[in-house]
Amino acid sequence: MAELFFDVKARFDEVVSARKELARLKEEMLKTNQHTSKDVVESLTNAYQTQRQKVKDLTYEIQRYDLAMKVFGEKVLSSKDLVQGFIGKAEETKTKIGEVSSEVDKMQSKLSSGNLDVEAGNSLSHAISEKISYLEKLRELYNDLIALAQKANAELQDTISQGESSVQIKGVFSDIVNAKGINDEVAAHAKVVEQVNAEADALKNVSQSLQDGQPFKSYEDQIAAIKQRISEL
Repeated sequence: MAELFFDVKARFDEVVSARKELARLKEEMLKTNQHTSKDVVESLTNAYQTQRQKVKDLTYEIQRYDLAMKVFGEKVLSSKDLVQGFIGKAEETKTKIGEVSSEVDKMQSKLSSGNLDVEAGNSLSHAISEKISYLEKLRELYNDLIALAQKANAELQDTISQGESSVQIKGVFSDIVNAKGINDEVAAHAKVVEQVNAEADALKNVSQSLQDGQPFKSYEDQIAAIKQRISEL
């Protein structure tokens, strides 16, 4: 369902236009006299009353918008900035995960080539394990950032809901925040977290096997598949 959009500029323009029309009708009424037909007077009177109510309603809506911004606007903007800040850091972390994964790929290819002596192979295996440990730290950081983004987003959505309810205007904050877009972005990252966690657990098993001295070759296909999936995040 599309998010409702409250176009405050359009509302202001509508108020100005409605007031001009009200002024025009008032002038037309002032031009009437005892010779003006009853039907014309009645028509102008009804039109004037209708237009005056329209101006009143539009003005009240603008007043409610101003109230929502005064009471909730700062908190909405603050929560939005928090969410976007956490998401931005999470994006950087996800990029770093891809970069480190690429490094592990290259190290894995070198180790599986069979051109290394035992000492060099053991040294590279140790280096791969360290990289995988670093990936685990990045995974934890990514998890923390998304958890913080989810918390800030919950506060943002709650504040928006409170503001809309208090002034009875859906989408009243839509000119300063795309609530649905932010909510969708956080939800998308939450799904990535599940994938990153599953792959990190698999990599920990590979790392432990390397530390235990088990042949790396037997894990070549497994780690390559894992790295490929992480690089596509």
